[in-house]
Amino acid sequence: MDFIYTTLLGLGVGFVSSFFGVGGGSLIVPVLYMIFPQAIGPFVIANSLGVIVFSTSINLYNFNRKKMISRWSYLVYMALGAGIGGLTGSFLVHLFSTIVLKRIFAVLIMVSIMKILLGKSHKGNADGSFSDGKEIPLVLVGLAGGLVAALTGLGGGIILIPLLASVLRVPFTQITIFSNAGMLAGSIVGVAFHAFHFTPTLAPIVSGHFVPFQFGQLNFLLIGMISFGAIFSSRFGVWLSTRVGESVKKWSICFLLILVVIKMFFF
Repeated sequence: MDFIYTTLLGLGVGFVSSFFGVGGGSLIVPVLYMIFPQAIGPFVIANSLGVIVFSTSINLYNFNRKKMISRWSYLVYMALGAGIGGLTGSFLVHLFSTIVLKRIFAVLIMVSIMKILLGKSHKGNADGSFSDGKEIPLVLVGLAGGLVAALTGLGGGIILIPLLASVLRVPFTQITIFSNAGMLAGSIVGVAFHAFHFTPTLAPIVSGHFVPFQFGQLNFLLIGMISFGAIFSSRFGVWLSTRVGESVKKWSICFLLILVVIKMFFF
């Protein structure tokens, strides 16, 4: 049953990360608690980030194959900020209540949704990029996403998307790509941190065939099982991104963000 659950979870993660630009942590975290009822926060966050590292890497590879990445230099600035945010959040994860953080983020997301819906869409330049001179804002937005990823295990995309759309006015056709780059960098730092922080209380959490694959807070068998499904759905999500227009992408993303906000407040 574990393989069925994790494969289905991977299919969902691969699609939402490649089409919407969110890491899929909102799907991963509750399923991990279902599979491992005794799980502690750092274990769930670490393995959620491990899956996000794999899924976002596959997504960026597929985006590049479709020639959808206009300027790699933009992604480097985003990744730099996300890496710094991920490192900072990894040290702070034990100091804050995840529930309180999620509700604060939910309020920020609601404000961003209103700004996105009430503002005009920005189509960008002819190559699909946006205006120059936004290197520092990209770093700061990436930092926010990396911080959220490390603190909650949600990947950071849920914060990156509204900031990219409402603050930097990145075209919706490019937001998914930027979000995946930021999530990848922030999640890599978070995974590296958790890999070398073993907690004795992990012993009763993993059992059976999962035990030999435990390293620090990470379980590589679990990450691999979830990532297996993401391989297939990622290509579909990228393909669909090239087929829908700016308006459809905008409303789809806003609808997803509204669902996430509801979940953050009530579940």
